[in-house]
Amino acid sequence: MTNDEKAMYTGMAMSRNTEVTLRWSRSQMFMIINSAMLSIVFTRDAGFGLLLLLGIFGLGMATVWFMINEKSQQWVEYWQARLAQIRHEEEPTTVNVFIGPEWDIINKGWTFHTLLKILPKAFAVVWIGVFLFSFTRLF
Repeated sequence: MTNDEKAMYTGMAMSRNTEVTLRWSRSQMFMIINSAMLSIVFTRDAGFGLLLLLGIFGLGMATVWFMINEKSQQWVEYWQARLAQIRHEEEPTTVNVFIGPEWDIINKGWTFHTLLKILPKAFAVVWIGVFLFSFTRLF
């Protein structure tokens, strides 16, 4: 592998790692916002208007969170695919990080990516519940 190829590989690996870090940072932000809104629901004697507003806004936030996670995952998979395509013919002892049986074993079953896919959906269900519950406050 030439120096230019090594620099290209390093740059692609950094891009992939940046995408993973950004996905986690975004998810933490959405988790904090959703948790703060839920604390309002559970700690206040909220009326119809507030519960309805929080339900709609929370569902919107969960939807945006889900879409951002999906797009981030697409970018992570893009960079992983590009890195996996690079072959190290000149250095046969070099391990391709994002390809092979070890990679498949590590990514089998429950991963953090699975958690990031479940959390927005779970919050969406909670916000739908808050939205529906708000109508009980009308009577």
